[in-house]
Amino acid sequence: MPTAPVLAIGFAAIPSLALSLLLGDHKGATAFTAPVILAASAASLGASGNGVAAAILAAGLLIFCLPMLQREISARREVLQASGKI
Repeated sequence: MPTAPVLAIGFAAIPSLALSLLLGDHKGATAFTAPVILAASAASLGASGNGVAAAILAAGLLIFCLPMLQREISARREVLQASGKI
């Protein structure tokens, strides 16, 4: 685990974000993102401190919610297109 705060957050967030965007709302993104973020946060507690661990958890929460947000946006778009408002 990198000791520099930016590298530690990037180490956890970038692969999770990439997989989340590639897989969308599939179980694979969730199955990968949650353990990586939790492990990276726990590993950074000793090396980088509580602030970095909290930042990794916050980034993980946003990445974890991204596929759900994409699904809701596309569902709303489909409803609006079906009603003729777009």
